[in-house]
Amino acid sequence: MIPTNSKKIILTIDDDPNWLFMITELLNKKFEIITAKNGKEGLKKIDLTPIHLVLLDLSLPDFKNLDLLKKIKKIAPQLPVI
Repeated sequence: MIPTNSKKIILTIDDDPNWLFMITELLNKKFEIITAKNGKEGLKKIDLTPIHLVLLDLSLPDFKNLDLLKKIKKIAPQLPVI
């Protein structure tokens, strides 16, 4: 899914649906928010969409510690991750 507007795109990767909802509600007026409920889904979205920023939960069921961050940086070294 590639958004068609000119807003900057933020990908939020988190397994907590409440957090994903809250971030989307807080930021969707100024940014295009894309969510992923796990690391695998997040990596797929990074491959398919021109992401400007990633908000990353470091405690995901499918990745341990900083493993997902390392994979993201291999795919997109310049992509900012918080």
